[in-house]
Amino acid sequence: MIHLGKHLNIVNLLGAHTSNIDKGELWILVEYCKYGNLLKFIQRAKNKFINQIDPVTSDIDVGRTSPFPNDPLLPKSLGCRIG
Repeated sequence: MIHLGKHLNIVNLLGAHTSNIDKGELWILVEYCKYGNLLKFIQRAKNKFINQIDPVTSDIDVGRTSPFPNDPLLPKSLGCRIG
């Protein structure tokens, strides 16, 4: 297995027990996730999600900083250009 180092958004694998793999048993040890499992975290934070994918071009729009596409405070609405 390759060592990738620590990353804020990746749960690190700390160890694995494979002595009974022939019986279909695999135990893995991962670091503690203080926000719980990914599904629950996403469900709790969905109102803060900002979709930066342009629905027409599928490009990433880094200028989109609001979850509301017609937000009057968006740089585009104010006549500003980012990037």
